[in-house]
Amino acid sequence: MSLDRRSGLDRRRRDIGPPRGQVERRRGNRVGEGGYDDDAALKIAMKAVQLYAESHPRPGHVTQEQAAEMLGISRATVSRMVKFGTLKLNMVGRIPMSDIDKALLVD
Repeated sequence: MSLDRRSGLDRRRRDIGPPRGQVERRRGNRVGEGGYDDDAALKIAMKAVQLYAESHPRPGHVTQEQAAEMLGISRATVSRMVKFGTLKLNMVGRIPMSDIDKALLVD
């Protein structure tokens, strides 16, 4: 009889994870334990955002649905803002990003 049979576990069960009752503990990301401190994590996140922005430039103009999503409002509200002149449409019915930025600054 193999050692696996005596312990009550077959080979498949052993490969899945630790036996019942035993919880695998993971080490936290603390300074001194091979992890990152908050400043290092912030620098990494900022670099990731910068790399993403460089490879995905912002469009010059967006649709009314996209503008509504960016501003966190409904499409009907965007239509009202266009009607009142807060946002302007170009010749093909899109809103310039400069108008979106101005609307975000007002909030």
